[in-house]
Amino acid sequence: MAGVAERELIWAWLGRKNAKLQKEIDSFRAENRQLKDRLLAAKSEKKPSKDRSHRLDDPKAADTPRRPRGQQPDAPEPPRRDYWHLPVVEEPLELPPDETACPKCGKPAAEMNQTEDSEVIEVEVRAYRRRVRRQRYRRTCDCPNESQTLIAPAPAKLIPKGRYGISVWVHLLLVKLASHRALGNAIEALSHYDLDLPQGTISDGPKRISPLLEPVYEAILARNAQSFYRQADQTRWSVFVEQEGKNRLPLVALGVFRRRHDRFSH
Repeated sequence: MAGVAERELIWAWLGRKNAKLQKEIDSFRAENRQLKDRLLAAKSEKKPSKDRSHRLDDPKAADTPRRPRGQQPDAPEPPRRDYWHLPVVEEPLELPPDETACPKCGKPAAEMNQTEDSEVIEVEVRAYRRRVRRQRYRRTCDCPNESQTLIAPAPAKLIPKGRYGISVWVHLLLVKLASHRALGNAIEALSHYDLDLPQGTISDGPKRISPLLEPVYEAILARNAQSFYRQADQTRWSVFVEQEGKNRLPLVALGVFRRRHDRFSH
């Protein structure tokens, strides 16, 4: 009887071991299937520009020259850009006195009220230190219980006790959110203008600024919900997270909603 009981215990242990191994095999197979789908599936919903034939052969396609990129000879020229909204910096140019004199008699030329004007678009990027001088005042009266010294209030800062001004954070947020570039690239670009920013401080800045942008985000959601026409797109992200009782790996859906003036995703 003891041998039978011992064999039953061994068989029970082997059964539990086999079930555990089978569960691991199913999990590995599910992960392998997901990896194969990501490797062999199309990278985008759009077809590549070189293949838009939908598998339909056109005998005339081989003889048709490929359209060159850029401005086409038969297309109207684009309108000239207008930069009237940019500020104007005057740059007067004058001739030296020896060049205004007549080469024969040496009599100088008289200045005219007219100038020959032209414009050149320039971009000036520079970092500077804004030194704030808070004026102090001393009372001249003898009133009791009043401070004898007054001082102008300090200017407001985006981050309390922060060293970097609002213009720095506006530039970094535009680079990150509008241009979709990494903050490390923006820091490296500013280093060419003699501005060395610490990576840790800049990376922590958006976390401290984000509470200030929550009312703006809520206003965008409210305005988007009031729009009559909206465009929506949905895709999925594969997330390799194991869940109890499920062999297949879960998928996370990402929805993007866009209207004329704004868009958001969740």
